[in-house]
Amino acid sequence: MSVNERLENLLSWATANGAHINDSISFDYLPSKGVSAMIKQDLTDKTGLIRIPRELLITSDLATDFFKIDFQGLKTGNEPLQLLLAKLKFDLDNTIVKEVNLSEKFKDFIEYLPSGKEIGTPFFWNLQEQDLLKGTDAHIFLFRNFGQLIQEWSEIVSQLDSTPDIHTDLKVFEKYASKGKEYLQSPEFNKLVNGDIKSWTSFPAYLWAHNIFTSRAFPHILIDPKIKQKALAFLLPVVDLLNHEDGKKVSWTFENNEVVFNTKESDTSLKQGSELLNNYGDKTNVDLLLGYGFVLDRNSSDETTVSLKVDAEALEHAKKIGVDISSDAAEVGMNFHITNETPLPPNLVKFFASLVQLKSERGLYTLRMKLEGLSQLRKILESKIVLFKTFKITVGADISPRVSKIAKTYKNTQRALFQKAVDEINKVEKNILKEQKPLSFKTVMKTDQRFATSLLLTFGITRYEDLIAKGILEHAVLLWIVRNVNKAKYHDVNQDIFPDFISKTFEDVKKTIQVTKEDVKEYTPLYKSLFPLLPEKIPEIYAKGEWSAKNIIIAGTVKDRLEFIRPSSNELFLLNKVVLN
Repeated sequence: MSVNERLENLLSWATANGAHINDSISFDYLPSKGVSAMIKQDLTDKTGLIRIPRELLITSDLATDFFKIDFQGLKTGNEPLQLLLAKLKFDLDNTIVKEVNLSEKFKDFIEYLPSGKEIGTPFFWNLQEQDLLKGTDAHIFLFRNFGQLIQEWSEIVSQLDSTPDIHTDLKVFEKYASKGKEYLQSPEFNKLVNGDIKSWTSFPAYLWAHNIFTSRAFPHILIDPKIKQKALAFLLPVVDLLNHEDGKKVSWTFENNEVVFNTKESDTSLKQGSELLNNYGDKTNVDLLLGYGFVLDRNSSDETTVSLKVDAEALEHAKKIGVDISSDAAEVGMNFHITNETPLPPNLVKFFASLVQLKSERGLYTLRMKLEGLSQLRKILESKIVLFKTFKITVGADISPRVSKIAKTYKNTQRALFQKAVDEINKVEKNILKEQKPLSFKTVMKTDQRFATSLLLTFGITRYEDLIAKGILEHAVLLWIVRNVNKAKYHDVNQDIFPDFISKTFEDVKKTIQVTKEDVKEYTPLYKSLFPLLPEKIPEIYAKGEWSAKNIIIAGTVKDRLEFIRPSSNELFLLNKVVLN
């Protein structure tokens, strides 16, 4: 039977059983788009456009009355109704509830419902198509959901009276329990999911029913506001044909024992030739893809995530500076949501700051930590952007054009969110540097001319960029830090060029540092390459004060505590220790 014939039968069945569809609305099918509710003539009355009587709804009470089982371990409460839907679809025997033949009553609705392939969610894509989602949230959630659904299905089917079919069906769970994700990504499992369904208690039957619910069900609270199970849902014929568009203003109400669909769109949106649209609510593209089988290239509700698994010690340090830590973070990791409204969540910024925390900063949230944390976060986000840019999506014998287009759109929207986060990092970094005005080593090269001249005579450099090119920026910074400590010895030099926080930090480190053999081993080659050459060559700087190897080692720790190198320009800043909230 063609889709058009199934659609016509559905609409005839609905109207014959009390449903009302406004005469200005026509449900049309196009292979390229599916079913659309088209407006035949301008809509003037926006209320009661579609009304469906309570008798045509498929609700949880039907499952309760049919199974007569007090199912245990339910997560959403929809599991029994999904199982009943699988029976109505795949069981040749009639399903009788209170002397009503549900198989006959809902025949036209059940026959209209799309197959797994027609629904188009990644659950029913082949392995090559599923691989297009690798590296994304959708790929992670797809197989996580597969595992949860197998567990959910096995728990409810196991509570039915045992039959040979059920015994055979449950072998799928045994394979999953044995092999886990490996089984879910195997050709055997993919073939099972997309094969002919012969048993209504099988996992493929339950998976199909679950996808029908995620793509078509409505919240049960609509018809029973007092319901305690907020996730409970029901199937609503005809209204479920309406397509979704983000931001559309609609309402569903329950009046006079009917579900009523109304639109609140402007008259210009309801002209002849326009499509009457529904709004499924705020859905991310992952929600739309896994629940409905499509994505939007412009989705104001879209989001992506940054996930990290760190040890308990790192979580404890993060918690001490005010990072919100979920109770299961040690097991599942930290997850942060990047959205259009909040591309750079404060909790994410603070968490990355905690990851670059020095021992001297324990329990503190400092300016250096924030800038360095932002820099590390940007590296991760930029690597994701590059991954999405370089990933090639092709159409071939094993990949349908539709799936290819969806995967490309989804990855582009994910990349855009990561780019938005990077742009926000750049903006925040720029504002911090503008407001705090930390000491740039470029400025040091300009204001301390004698020191700059010493670098010219020693290393042959004339500007800051030469230090980077020759790989001696660290040498120069260490020397200048020790020069700061010796500032009292330079009687003919303006002392204003030596910030107090440099020498103060040096003294703090000197009081607490314990120079190790490793420190000596690390700095000895550098020290020997500079001394006694420097005091002999430029005594006015390097023969005054204390230029011991220990002071160079201490300067190395001072540098670590104070420096921030801006990645975009390789400009090194020395930051006073500023504690943030």
